[in-house]
Amino acid sequence: MPKDDTGRGIRALHDAARSTVKARTATLDQVAHILITAPDDIRVKCTALRGKTRVDAISRLRPTGDGPRVVLLTALKTLARRVQALTAEHDVRTRACIARQTAAGGAKKEIIRLLGGRSPERLSATPLRRSPSPTSPPSGPHAGPRTSPPRPSPSTSESGRP
Repeated sequence: MPKDDTGRGIRALHDAARSTVKARTATLDQVAHILITAPDDIRVKCTALRGKTRVDAISRLRPTGDGPRVVLLTALKTLARRVQALTAEHDVRTRACIARQTAAGGAKKEIIRLLGGRSPERLSATPLRRSPSPTSPPSGPHAGPRTSPPRPSPSTSESGRP
């Protein structure tokens, strides 16, 4: 991309969107760390959920109970709402980045690169940080070698010949 005002503007939007993702990730880490030391009933309920489902459930909490419990639930609720706000902010910044890139004549390939491999059509439906599904096989650089399923042995007839 040429280094003109349009390119600098797109880069600034991209940097702002990336900063939002970092802040969101840090907030999700805070939620996870608070849940580690939370009372058993809260920890069991919240750790059974993942991703957006967990954030949505925590953001709807109604803090009740004794003093420390109310403080803990209020902190979790505040952090979950921050995650929701940062997700919305990221979507707005990314859409602005796409609009500027498209207006500058950018190719779809460049737009997808700016989105970190996500298609612009699936922007709001794709999570920013994907949690692995409990049923999906591990993936990524630390997942270990991929192995193929064992091949069936050639069937033999009763006479022992294939």
